[in-house]
Amino acid sequence: MLLAGGVVAIAAATGGGPAGAGPGGVATTQPVLEPSPSLAQLLVRDGDRAAGSGQVIALPGRPVRFCAPVPVAMPGYAAGHEPLPAYCDAGVNL
Repeated sequence: MLLAGGVVAIAAATGGGPAGAGPGGVATTQPVLEPSPSLAQLLVRDGDRAAGSGQVIALPGRPVRFCAPVPVAMPGYAAGHEPLPAYCDAGVNL
């Protein structure tokens, strides 16, 4: 610990230091920024595999729908007497 402090002080006094050294001879690191993907890369097309978290609802006469994950209050029902789930507005057809 003491030795490292002495090395930094000597590097700062002599003006030498590691390449890319900032003020006082202390090396600085620059964050590496990844380029954001284009919208075309984020588009899901027929045949693509995708994963998600949410509820899938299949009701008679309507397309099967993958609903966005939203909190829903779950009242208790006797087994076999649960009402049909409501069709969700926020979701996508499968």
